[in-house]
Amino acid sequence: MSSLHVPPPPPPPKEFWDDLDWANTHMDEISAAYPDQWVAIVDRHVVASGPVLADVESRAMALTGRIEFPVLFAETGIRVYAHRPGLPDQD
Repeated sequence: MSSLHVPPPPPPPKEFWDDLDWANTHMDEISAAYPDQWVAIVDRHVVASGPVLADVESRAMALTGRIEFPVLFAETGIRVYAHRPGLPDQD
């Protein structure tokens, strides 16, 4: 039996990392302008935003012709997420 080797995908282009760095540096302004929305960053600008990730990706691809770009959630405020596991069954 032979195993199928699938090579990993190539790393994103340099522009992706430049845009991600820019977005991280400007996340306070992005979150203020696009509160609780997904944002697509291309050429150091927000090119699409909205509440549905797939819609934001599609619009950004259509507007820019690019297929690789950072998409981040511009969360506002400080949030604490917690989970309490259920109690074990009591027999």
